[in-house]
Amino acid sequence: MKLSRNIASGWTYIAINTAIVLFMTPFIIRSLGMADFGVWALLFTVLGYLKLLDFGSQQAQARFLSRALGKNDSNHFRDIFSNTAILFFVIGLLILIAVWVMGQFGAKIFNIPADEQETFRAILWVMGAVVAVEFMTKSYGGSLAARERLDVINLIEIVGAIVQAVFVFSVLKLNLGLVGMTIGVALTMLMKILAYVVIGRASYPAARISLRRYNPKIMRELLGYGSVSYLIIATDLIKTNIGIPVIAAFLTTTDAAFYSIAAQFVFYFYLMGRSVSSAFIPRISRLEGQGNWAELREQFLLGTRIMGMATIFVGSSMMIFGGKFIELWLGVGFDVSYYVLLLLAPAAMLSLLQSLSTSFLFATSNHGFYAKINVAESVLAVILGLLLVKPLGLYGMALGALIPAVIFRVFVQPVVTCRLVGISVTEYFRRGVRDQLLFGVVYALLAWVSLEFLYDHIQSLWMFLAVASGFLVVGGALAYTICLTNDERIMILVQSRKWFLRGQQSTL
Repeated sequence: MKLSRNIASGWTYIAINTAIVLFMTPFIIRSLGMADFGVWALLFTVLGYLKLLDFGSQQAQARFLSRALGKNDSNHFRDIFSNTAILFFVIGLLILIAVWVMGQFGAKIFNIPADEQETFRAILWVMGAVVAVEFMTKSYGGSLAARERLDVINLIEIVGAIVQAVFVFSVLKLNLGLVGMTIGVALTMLMKILAYVVIGRASYPAARISLRRYNPKIMRELLGYGSVSYLIIATDLIKTNIGIPVIAAFLTTTDAAFYSIAAQFVFYFYLMGRSVSSAFIPRISRLEGQGNWAELREQFLLGTRIMGMATIFVGSSMMIFGGKFIELWLGVGFDVSYYVLLLLAPAAMLSLLQSLSTSFLFATSNHGFYAKINVAESVLAVILGLLLVKPLGLYGMALGALIPAVIFRVFVQPVVTCRLVGISVTEYFRRGVRDQLLFGVVYALLAWVSLEFLYDHIQSLWMFLAVASGFLVVGGALAYTICLTNDERIMILVQSRKWFLRGQQSTL
């Protein structure tokens, strides 16, 4: 029950947050203009990099608090909680120092106009201070997560997202610009911080900070754990967020704004895809523990087929319909964002097509290999982006992400993973990928021809959504026919019949 509630609340948060982004982005762009919107996107990207100062402490906290709860050892829970709180406080101080340094030099590095540098510096310092306070109180959120109260965490985030949208909408309606947005977002973040502290303390008596519980041994254990996971998270962050600051530094904040629009699509695409593939991790871990490698291989291939089907359907839809959607969503003049999306989307698709491979590597403690891939891909992406951004502009930065993805997600990761799983690359292609690629070709061709015919007739977002719903049905039928095995099709029919009968009985 708790697992389903956590999953449902997580999907609800993603859906609400996506809806808010879809509604607010065009409003913010119209209110601020592209240059200031680029500054805002740059600001949050730079603040996002402050997560690199985490050093894996959040993963360590989740691991050791959960273990203490599993052992029903509230005294050890207090030790871990207090030591992580001390660690987070130190990280918060490091963030304050880093923000002050960025405030001194960031405006010039990122080509902020001279008349806006003081505003940029003030906004950076305010938001940086709030992020520092957020880090200093992360133990309370960690306590909720360790007790599997992700539903509470998601509820806080949902309420915070809605309140923040209302604040931002109000201040921009009052023409308060970037400064007003900063105040609205900062106040919302402080409200969420307060909620985490109050609920965390009230819901579990052991969630109390005591400096007397500082223990160097526990601190070393916290810092020593999760170094590989932290390396993966850090390189993921660099790889996915490097575009905006590099473009702002070498081009303009307006260019960074155009790039950030495409990056938003890819971010939510990637987020939803990984939420599916990560569900296979505990199942694969259990089968490995049982030594049931035959079933593990079948689950690996099943997950690969499911992710391939979903990734190719959503990714190709995004590439084919993205231009029309952006036109209806933001208006004319955003063609550059769509062309960038055409380069970023395939890179995300290749990564998600290997997401079951990634889940397998984590589930079987082979994530050290994945860390090496991630480091190599991230370093190459940064190097190529820096080399190509000047001669090719935004497209050079996007190519810098695509080329390493092709190299490592097509020619390296699947080969090594197949060897670890115990299947040949030929079997992997035949049973896991071939039919999905066929589906992609058929669906993409059908969608492209249909869009060419309907393009001028789609005059509103509502009409676009109606057409998209039709293609969801068509794509689902094609996927059911092409991508699934006969046994899987029968299983879906049987399960659907059970749900239908159960629904009929519940209405009687």
